[in-house]
Parts: sequence; C-alpha cells; structure tokens
Amino acid sequence: MAKKPEIPKRLAARIRGAQKKVRQARLSIKADEFNGRQIRSRLDSFDRNPDAFASRHYGRHGVDSYPVQTNISRNRERMDYIDSKREQRIADLADAEANLDLVEAAVLAEVSRMRPTAGRVPWPRKLPSFANYKEEVTRELEQLRVEHERYLEQVEADHQAELRALDEERDREDAIQLAELRARRATMTAEQIGKEKAAAQFIVDSLKSGAFTALDIITHLRSKSKRGPATSE
Repeated sequence: MAKKPEIPKRLAARIRGAQKKVRQARLSIKADEFNGRQIRSRLDSFDRNPDAFASRHYGRHGVDSYPVQTNISRNRERMDYIDSKREQRIADLADAEANLDLVEAAVLAEVSRMRPTAGRVPWPRKLPSFANYKEEVTRELEQLRVEHERYLEQVEADHQAELRALDEERDREDAIQLAELRARRATMTAEQIGKEKAAAQFIVDSLKSGAFTALDIITHLRSKSKRGPATSE
C-alpha cells in the first residue's frame, strides 16, 4: 500500500472526524455486547434460583420484594433494548466505515490537485481492525467491571459495619435502660411497681386497639416530663 501524503490540517481534521464516528459505532456494539453478558448472567442467576439470588444480593429482602422485582424487571427491559438495537448498531457501523472510505478518497483527490504548501501534517493513523479494537476494549471494560465490583464490596462491607455498630449501640442503650429500671424499682414499694406495670400495659393495649397512636403516647410522655415528677400527698 502506497504511503499516504501529508495533508493540510483542515483535511486531517475531516478524516479524524470520520474516524471518530467509526470508533463510536464500534464502541456502541462492544458496550452492548459487554453489558448484555453482564445482564444475561444476572438474569440467569435469578432464573436458576430466585430465593438464593435475593438472599445473596438483597439480604433481608425476599424474592417478591420491591427492590428485587424492580431490579429484575429493569434488567429484562435493558436486555430487550440491547437485542432490539443489535441490527441497527451493525448497520450504523457499516455506514460509518463507508463514510470514512468516501472522506479519505475525497481528501486524497483534493490533495492531488493542490500545490505543495507548508504546515502540512501526516495523514491520520489508520484505525486498527475491529477484531483488535474489540480485544483492547474488552480488556478495558473488564478492568472497569472488576474495579466496580471491588467498590460495591467495600460499600457493602462499610454498610454492614455501620449496622453492627448501630446494633451494639442499641444493645448498650437497652442494657442501661434495664439497669436504670431495676435501680428505680429497687426503691419502689410493691404497690408503686404494680401501678407502673398497669400503666405500661394500658399503653400497650391502647396502641394495639388503636385508641392511641405512638404520637399520642410520645406527646403525653413529653408533657409529663415537663411537669416534673408527681409529688406524693
């Protein structure tokens, strides 16, 4: 193949613009292939064992829960979209490659009619074959996938650590409240303890029956605390 001549910058820009369209069309095909494999793998995992899938990816959320069903529904829609665009992606690439050939032919014809001038630049480097391009992009996308999975694993680990810390704090608060209750009851008479248990049971029964709401109870307790402890007559 004869060496391509040096050309004015404006003509080189035309060729690079046509090459960009080819790269974009190639990337669309490769991205769809890559994303399609990831989505199909996820859907296959769900279809093989929905319960195991939900347990692995969503913890306490069951198969019929909103997060699981929404994710699976969206992934099925994405898979259908990728399948529906496959032929159009291929056609777009063919059009972009044909356009690149026309642009290069037009540039070569125009340059052959021009007088040699200063300030010319090398003919833009030829694009690699689609096969080589696919291998390169596959490596890049796989690396991004691995890094994303590591990030998600770290996020999940941090989330679990926060939940454990909250559980430990709740346990400490429960232990303190229990100790305070025991200490207070140690100074109370049997009659006072009975009245306190009866009041607590009344609150529970009222909440169950709907006579009071949780907000009613909180409002009552807050107003009672503002009034201060009741004095014995």
